Amino acid sequence: MVKSEDAAVSKDSDEKSLQKRLKRRPYIRSKMREYREKEKLELAYLRAHAQALDAELRHFTKQHQSTRSKHQPSVLSPLSWQHVKDALHGARKAIEADRESLTNQVEDAQEVVREMTTWVAMHRRIPPRPNAATLTWQDVTLLANPTSRQLGKLWIAQQMYFNATNTFKQYGFPAVESTTSAPYLEADCILNDDMWTYCSKNQFIMDARLPFQLLLATFKQHLCHTLLLARSDAQVTLRESEGPTSLHQTVTVNNEAINLLCGCFADEGRAMVVVTQIQQDEMWVHDLPQRHRIMLYVATN
Repeated sequence: MVKSEDAAVSKDSDEKSLQKRLKRRPYIRSKMREYREKEKLELAYLRAHAQALDAELRHFTKQHQSTRSKHQPSVLSPLSWQHVKDALHGARKAIEADRESLTNQVEDAQEVVREMTTWVAMHRRIPPRPNAATLTWQDVTLLANPTSRQLGKLWIAQQMYFNATNTFKQYGFPAVESTTSAPYLEADCILNDDMWTYCSKNQFIMDARLPFQLLLATFKQHLCHTLLLARSDAQVTLRESEGPTSLHQTVTVNNEAINLLCGCFADEGRAMVVVTQIQQDEMWVHDLPQRHRIMLYVATN
């Protein structure tokens, strides 16, 4: 009876191993196709270079013969080896430069793939339904690699933007699509064992002549000044700005680290600003205290 169970376990293990190998075969075939395509491109590139060198060699030969014929019409002379050497040396330098550039691009792409793989692996378990209130490390972390960093900023800002309606609903605020315009101001403070959460809700009527683009530009360029977090009016807190996102950093007079990611979005008849504190930033490593700030600001016609 024991041997039968062992055999069943072994068979199940072999089947799982076989399934894993079968799943990896399409990936391996895809990689091999990529390698073959890359080799074809390199071969075509080298052939094109060879043809260009042949044409250049013929040009130099013809030019040299023409020059020599002016002084010695009866003597025909081939292109000197020095010209051939110079031409080949120049072509080699160009090929080496192209190869180095392509190698750097491949390494950058591989680094992004590794970081994005880690990004996904840290949150592999898919929840039964979306939950905008549940924060993961992706929501508060920025990597150092420029490409991964920009992808992270866009992901965080867009995640807040597309979940804005659920966030407003969670905190009892009128929906973004609501037509309710009565001004009001509410504030709640929730105390826990080792922390407290302060939530402020405010709705007001602003000057209709204020353009949305000016409003968004103010938040994007002067976020810390708008939120009264800058140490002085002359302080520049903007560190990064690309696309709809900007990153502001400063240390307050109370020695609190401020590392705010701002996302600005404009739709027809509506502008939205989303702000969140970046808790872990590979480009700014520190041990200063920091809060988890989140802000959503919506302006409608």
